[in-house]
Amino acid sequence: MQIQSADELISAMGQLPSLPEIVHRLNRSLQDPRSNFNDFANIIAEDSALSAHLLKVANSALYQFPEKIDTISRAVTLIGTKQLRELVIASSVTHLFNGLPNDLVDMEQFWRHSIGCGIAAKVIAGYCRLGNTERYYLLGLLHDIGRLVLYGGYSALAIEAFRIGAEESLPLYQAEARVLGFDHSAISAALLKSWKLPVSMRDPVAHHHDPSQARYHMEDAYIVHLADAIAHAMELGRTGEACVPPLDASLSQNLNLGVAKLEPILQQVDREYEDAVSIFLLSSAGG
Repeated sequence: MQIQSADELISAMGQLPSLPEIVHRLNRSLQDPRSNFNDFANIIAEDSALSAHLLKVANSALYQFPEKIDTISRAVTLIGTKQLRELVIASSVTHLFNGLPNDLVDMEQFWRHSIGCGIAAKVIAGYCRLGNTERYYLLGLLHDIGRLVLYGGYSALAIEAFRIGAEESLPLYQAEARVLGFDHSAISAALLKSWKLPVSMRDPVAHHHDPSQARYHMEDAYIVHLADAIAHAMELGRTGEACVPPLDASLSQNLNLGVAKLEPILQQVDREYEDAVSIFLLSSAGG
C-alpha cells in the first residue's frame, strides 16, 4: 500500500499507543467551568503512580516551592490548571512505546534527547517572556515522537531512511522525506491529532524543522526548532541524527533573543537537565 500522508500512515497502523484514559478525563474536567481544584485532584488521586510522580515533580528543583508539598490537592493548586495537563501528559507519555527494535532506537537515549529539547524549549520560552512555560516543555518532549511510530510500525522504511542519510550525508529528517514524502515531524503531529490534542501543540511539532511554514503558532515552532538544535549540540541523548539539524535562516527575526542570551540559556539547560531526566525518565509514572 502506498501511503500518501502522515495522517494516512497513522490510520493504517493497527495498534497505536494511546494516552491513558485519566488524561482525557482530566482534560474534560479542566474544560468544564463547573469543575474545581478538588475535582482535578480527585481524578489524579485515582492513579497512585501518577500521584506519586506529580508530588515528586512539585517538590523538585523545577518548581522550587518554599515548603514541602505533601498532598495532591496542594500540588494541583500550586501548579495551576494551565500547567497541570501538560505535566500529566509528560508523566504518562514516556512508557507508551515499549518493545521497539533495539537496533533502530535506544529508548533511553531517545527520551533523554526529548527531555533535553523540552527543557531547552521551556528555558527559551522563559527568556522570550512567554507564559505557561510547561507547555513548551511538553512540545519539546513530543516533537520527535513520530520517529517511534515509524520504528514500531514501518521499520523497513526507517531502515531505508537511515541508509540514505548515511550514504548521502543528509539529516535524517530529509532522508525520511525522500523515503516517505514527509518526515517524522508530520507523523508526530498526526499522532497528536489522533490523541485529540489541540492545534496549538500540533502546529509547532509539525514544523520544528521548517518553522517558517507554521500556519498558526510560528513563534512556538521556532522555539522548538532552536531547542532541538541545542539538545543535539549539547549531546543530550540521541535520536539517530548524525549531525546538528541546520537552523532556519530567519530564526533571529522571529524570536526575541539576542546572541548574548544564548550562553545563559545553555547554562540553565545544563543545570536543569539531569534533574528532569531523573524525574521524567528514571522514575516516571508507572515505571
